Parts: sequence; structure tokens; C-alpha cells
Amino acid sequence: MATSPVETDPTEPESPAIEPPEPEPEPEPEPEPSEAWPPAPPQVVGEWCGGSDAAPEGHWTYVFSRDGQFARHNARRGGNVGHALFSASQMALYVDGRQLIAYPWSTTKDPVLGDLLFIDGFSYLRGSCS
Repeated sequence: MATSPVETDPTEPESPAIEPPEPEPEPEPEPEPSEAWPPAPPQVVGEWCGGSDAAPEGHWTYVFSRDGQFARHNARRGGNVGHALFSASQMALYVDGRQLIAYPWSTTKDPVLGDLLFIDGFSYLRGSCS
């Protein structure tokens, strides 16, 4: 038995194949802050005011949280928020995943002033500048 080729009518459009929509991929869960960024050292957690008295922009307020987040603000220059990474002697501040600054840091306790945080050689006291 011979088969003949199937003829199609060129005037009839072929019906497009209907495919089911592909499911959207599941969004990846955001990592816990402690997984993505190490915690800040306990001695820097809190609010700090300081900087250079001679700086034209005045003092800065820094706030460090336990989970490594920071906020810094200056009355003239505004501020930013992000994450801080601390090594034994270096602090790096990141905004939107990009490194903003990196400075040496340390803390000490003054018998009169109390806790002091040094960032890039400038001293900061606990509390807000505003």
C-alpha cells in the first residue's frame, strides 16, 4: 500500500501551538542578616557622636546595630545606611553592597568621658550629635 503526501491548504493559517505558561521561579529567600553580615562587635553597638571640631561639615553621628547594620548622618552632608564589617583593627562600611569607606577603628574607656570609639583617629562619644 502506497502512501501519498498530505496536502495542506496554503490559504488556511496554521494554528499556533498553545503551550502552558512556564511557572515563575520561586524567589530565593533573603539570607538572615547574621548569615550575610557578621555581627558588629558589642563594644561599638549603639549611637556615637564625634569627628573633627575643625571639619567644615561638623560632627557625624554613627549608629551600629548588633546585626552589622549602620547608619551615619551629618547635618550638612546628609547620611547613608548599610552594613559594617569589622576586623580587629579595620572597619569597612558598605552601602548597596559596595564599599563606601574603610578606616582603622578601636575603642577605649576613659575614666571621665566613658566609652570612646575611634574611627580613623577621630574620637566619638556615646550619643547623638543632634
